[in-house]
Amino acid sequence: MSSIIGNITGAVTGMIKDTALGNKITSQLQSSLTPSIIHVLTNYADKVGLSDKVQSWIGKDSNLPISEDDIKKLMANEQLKEFIDKIGIPTNILYPALAQFLPHAINNYTNENPDHDQGQDNSSSTQA
Repeated sequence: MSSIIGNITGAVTGMIKDTALGNKITSQLQSSLTPSIIHVLTNYADKVGLSDKVQSWIGKDSNLPISEDDIKKLMANEQLKEFIDKIGIPTNILYPALAQFLPHAINNYTNENPDHDQGQDNSSSTQA
């Protein structure tokens, strides 16, 4: 049974890697992002040892890749769970897609919204 689910998940993940569908997913993720989500993500990434990866997605630098297992660690945060629940895709399909497309979505969002100021050193003193 688990091999059937694995095969289905693999097939869906392969379809997600299609450029047009990938662009649509990146766009959907990007439109769902807010400064608050970026802030929660960067803070939680620091707690679980993934800040180097997440910080690389913010701004114009190269995006470090993230694994599906690391995405699962990040999505253990309650606010981030709520964020991905809004997307409406089962997590066994969504996690591989997030691993592939979330870095690009955050990079695009932070480049298009330079005043987001989340995850930067100067924002930590303004939020409780």
